Amino acid sequence: MTIRIGAFHHAELNLNGDLQNLLVLAKRLNARGFSCDVVELNGSTFEKELAHGLDFAFIGHGSEAAWASIDATDANFESALLAVADAGVPLLGVSSGFERMIRVGLTDFELKRVDRRSEFAPFDWNGTEIIGYVNSELDVPLFYQKGNIYGTLFHGPLFAKNPELADYFCKLATNSADEFDAANGEEYLSELDNMADSARTVARGMFS
Repeated sequence: MTIRIGAFHHAELNLNGDLQNLLVLAKRLNARGFSCDVVELNGSTFEKELAHGLDFAFIGHGSEAAWASIDATDANFESALLAVADAGVPLLGVSSGFERMIRVGLTDFELKRVDRRSEFAPFDWNGTEIIGYVNSELDVPLFYQKGNIYGTLFHGPLFAKNPELADYFCKLATNSADEFDAANGEEYLSELDNMADSARTVARGMFS
């Protein structure tokens, strides 16, 4: 089975290595016997990709210049974002990607700004500890979920540090509510989890 993942403007919205989240997702799915295709989503491609079926969609973090370029060259970008969300595709936005999701009305709160925080921090989400790095002046949840809409201020390769979160999205993408076998990939998944544990230990040592 092939899992289709859509990434909005992946060349521009990868400022902190955010697309590594998709690599982690793909590797964990591969270990369980799934293949993955990553396709670009934008105002020109979203209808075709939705017609072919999308299992997960992602919008990463970009610089002010990157966002200005997207706004200037892709008049249908926000329509594409709303259409993918309306189709029920699990959609995750990271940092400024999350901010854009808020701006177009995909959350139940508005943007508020406070003094910038720049630190590693934990967040408890339904009993799962999520650890990541936040560098933002937005007063919004560090991790947010409502229906198929997910957003986080944690940027960079969040899934690499949080395998439980990565597996949660693996289950969403594969439409599996239950545990799934590792399909001969147990050793590889164990290696990934060990690396995640090491990264989490380092991050915890930097909590304020």
